Amino acid sequence: MIKDILISEVMQEKVLSLHPKDDFAAANHIFSTYKIHHIPILVGGEVVGILSLGDLLFMDRKNTSHKDKFPTFVSMGMNRVEDIMTPSPYVMESSRSLSDVLDLMIEKRVNCIPIVENGRELVGIITTFDIITFLNGQLEEC
Repeated sequence: MIKDILISEVMQEKVLSLHPKDDFAAANHIFSTYKIHHIPILVGGEVVGILSLGDLLFMDRKNTSHKDKFPTFVSMGMNRVEDIMTPSPYVMESSRSLSDVLDLMIEKRVNCIPIVENGRELVGIITTFDIITFLNGQLEEC
């Protein structure tokens, strides 16, 4: 039953992260190289924000004219992750259930939850893709 499944059974433990002072090039490199959609933002190992590929794409669309295919972040004084990250994202402890994380994702309309221990120390990440993949595996076993 889904209430008996722990987040730790579904989450990704190998997580790429950035610092708020990192530039957009670092974020673009991670998104394009590793084909992921969410990057936790850490200071001293603690989660202080989350950056999604959607955040970058939104800023790109918002700041690109129809004549220029490149974003104008720098000309707007925006060139760091902290300029567009979502600060203080929702987090959850790995000992909680998959049902708990689904409830939070639905209630807050988010697709990614950083998984923490000791308050905000990152130990993993769980996304809607991770959950769908896990559930698909469970269906195949039936």
